[in-house]
Amino acid sequence: MFTLLLKRWIVALVIIFLGLSPATAQYVPRLMILGDSLTAGYGLPADQAFPLKLQAALQATGVQANVINAGVSGDTTAGGLARLERLDLRSAEGPAQGVPLR
Repeated sequence: MFTLLLKRWIVALVIIFLGLSPATAQYVPRLMILGDSLTAGYGLPADQAFPLKLQAALQATGVQANVINAGVSGDTTAGGLARLERLDLRSAEGPAQGVPLR
């Protein structure tokens, strides 16, 4: 029950956040979801991982966003921060080529 409630709150906050951002015709926000095996979807079919469910929920409400699953089984906050420092998230293409998310 708590997990479902948490997911609904996250979707609501993302929708609010995206609604407050300046809109342009070509701008599609990118959300990188960091986390451990729960985020990565360890043991689940690929389409059942939380980031893909979040993207589907956003699209169902008319919000276009590219959700990146950067979840790693066994990840820690320090590990997520270290990966973020290696990624170039400012480019239009997304993470820099050749930089592993895991």
